[in-house]
Amino acid sequence: MKNRTAERDGTHTASIYFDSECELCKYAVNRSSDDFNRIPLANSEFEASDSIVVKLDGKVIRGFDGAVVISEHSKNLFPILPVLFLFRFLHLGNLIYSIVAENRKASLIQIFFKWLGRYAKPNP
Repeated sequence: MKNRTAERDGTHTASIYFDSECELCKYAVNRSSDDFNRIPLANSEFEASDSIVVKLDGKVIRGFDGAVVISEHSKNLFPILPVLFLFRFLHLGNLIYSIVAENRKASLIQIFFKWLGRYAKPNP
């Protein structure tokens, strides 16, 4: 994976630390702005983290808020930004992120059915 210089306007630096075994993480990171350095969690200071980490101008942003920052700075992910803001407004962003993060090595269909199973009541 290529590391790219994360200089914007000559003053900002940004890096994304992500789980390189997570298909959803790789998908989002590969579509993120070229302004970000892409660093697998396994090779970083955030190796023990269970969520995506964005380091922007020295500030560390994790999880759902990190996903929002990536989307804000990436023209390829910009279209999903209104949905992310809606999730934030409804206070669902961190909940949804945590469900996906728990199951990040599973397929989206597996995650959906596991989530559905939590709320489905068995028939007597």
